[in-house]
Order: sequence, then C-alpha cells, then structure tokens
Amino acid sequence: DLGEVRGALGFATMEEGAHHGGLPELGPTGGGADLISALPEDLLLQVLARLRCARAAARTSLLSRRWSRLWTRLTGFTFRDLALHSLKSALDSLVHAPGVFLLDIHSEVPPPVPRRELLYYLQYAAGVSSLLRAAAGLSPVELRLKVSLGPLARLTPDLLLCYPPKVDLPCFHR
Repeated sequence: DLGEVRGALGFATMEEGAHHGGLPELGPTGGGADLISALPEDLLLQVLARLRCARAAARTSLLSRRWSRLWTRLTGFTFRDLALHSLKSALDSLVHAPGVFLLDIHSEVPPPVPRRELLYYLQYAAGVSSLLRAAAGLSPVELRLKVSLGPLARLTPDLLLCYPPKVDLPCFHR
C-alpha cells in the first residue's frame, strides 16, 4: 500500500506533523502534501542518488506525480540482479538522461534449460551485445559491466574454446 511505502521512506504528511506539534493541517478535508515532495528538486535527486540502486530509485515514481521519472535525471545508475531484457528496457528509458557519469551493471546468467547450455550461452552473449549498444547510447563517462556465467561456468573449457561467445563492443562517444 502506498501509505506503507511512504512511511518506510520516512514520508510525513502535513496532517501527521500537526498531530505531533508540527505544521498545521492543510485544506478543509485535513489532507495535506507530504513534506519530502515539497523539497527542491536538486535535494530530491540527492536523496535518490543515496539509494545507490536504480531499481529502488525508479520505484519512487509510485509515490507521487512529482517523483514520476525523477530518477531518470540522476547521473549515476547501479543495476544489480536484473535480467538482460529488463536492463535493456531500463537503459532505453534513460534516453533523455542529462548526462550519465556512471553506469554500473552486474548481471548473472540465469540457469538454462538442461542440455541446452551452449545455445543459451551464445544467446546470452548476443543479449550482452544489445545491452552494450544501449549503454553506448547513453555515453557514460564510466561503464562498469560484470557478467557472471553462474551455472554456465561448469561448461568445459574445450567447449568454450570451440564456441567462444561473440560480444560486440560498440563505440562509446566520450
């Protein structure tokens, strides 16, 4: 519920402040604006930056219209444990980001269907290429990309030598 999310993030309403000797209630119905959303946008961006997680920052869009897409104005993004297609979608939503300084992505290859490891491994490499193209479109100053093979690491080295993954590294224009 939205009230629980607001409470977990430390949001207080004008109405709650009045009950604690703070600011008076607003409006005839007693409802009020939350105090955090009344802060200047630069300060809100600092709050989001301190989350150090793009997923958590994006979830704040649910809090109010003021927070909607505010996370896309950050200059540093850290993504952890997201599937490649979700990562690519997230990067695509940052197309209008003002200037990305840091793009930090850690992803692990999810477990494949048994007896199809090699095909899955090669398809995942193609997904990494697609992700890198999306990252290049943002022109980050610093890109950190870590892809762990997870369960695919057990493939024999001979098999990997015969079928090396092909990952295309696009040109980053910075």
